Amino acid sequence: MLFYLFVTFQLVYSVACYISCYNAPFETNTFDYIVTADHFPAEIQNSSLVANSISCFIQVIWGRDPHTTKITLVAETNMKAISTNRKLQVDIGYENKGPISIWKKVILYQCETDQCNSLSQLKLLLSSLTTNDSLIDLVYLLTPSDTPFQGEWCYRASNATYQNCNTTIPNNLCTQCELTGIMNQTRTELCAICSTENPSMYVLGYDMTFNMTDRTYSTSWVIICKYENCNTPAIGDSIREKSYIHFDFNKFLNNETAILSMNKMALLFIVFFMKLFQ
Repeated sequence: MLFYLFVTFQLVYSVACYISCYNAPFETNTFDYIVTADHFPAEIQNSSLVANSISCFIQVIWGRDPHTTKITLVAETNMKAISTNRKLQVDIGYENKGPISIWKKVILYQCETDQCNSLSQLKLLLSSLTTNDSLIDLVYLLTPSDTPFQGEWCYRASNATYQNCNTTIPNNLCTQCELTGIMNQTRTELCAICSTENPSMYVLGYDMTFNMTDRTYSTSWVIICKYENCNTPAIGDSIREKSYIHFDFNKFLNNETAILSMNKMALLFIVFFMKLFQ
């Protein structure tokens, strides 16, 4: 009986404290098509299961022209390097480092249950997620004007509490315009400034973060540009209107609960047979 209790404790303790996560290094799984729940790879390369992990991650990066999808799985073993939030972050937008603006969509999923970054879990994530955007209508804002940049082109205002937002930078020190915004269930905050950063890249993006624990979400958007009036609140409204991201909490979490229930049932069977043959 004592042996049975000891082994049961060891099983429960190990499940509670450590998990196994899949690991598939970055750049080892690139596909020449847009991966979806309906167009999904049968397997990925160089994937391994890492025991004694603390948190699991899935990252997927989609690109266009040409169509590409990069899938990365991460097993995090460093307790100090991670938060305990269970969340899905989804980013859509464009980057411009030269004459061409490049579209990109990224998801990053973090979880803390056993093997929660498996391919089957990724497929469930994708089937629960809907995205669409027409941000290409705003890409012209990422192309610098032929006229030399002027600091007075930048709109300046702030009600932001999430960052230090300096709206008093002199025009002669400005190198580009920036607008960032966040919105949750209770508040909308904006930070519109001119920046003194080196304008090496221009960005237009929309982001949503979904908290799996309390089923809440927050929204953020950004534009970094060198075009007259490119960082006004109206441009922020356009970014939000031209972006659509929806995550079905019920579809994802209810299916996941069913999977976890099966795992718990398997553990009960193990304990039952141990007791039967003691």
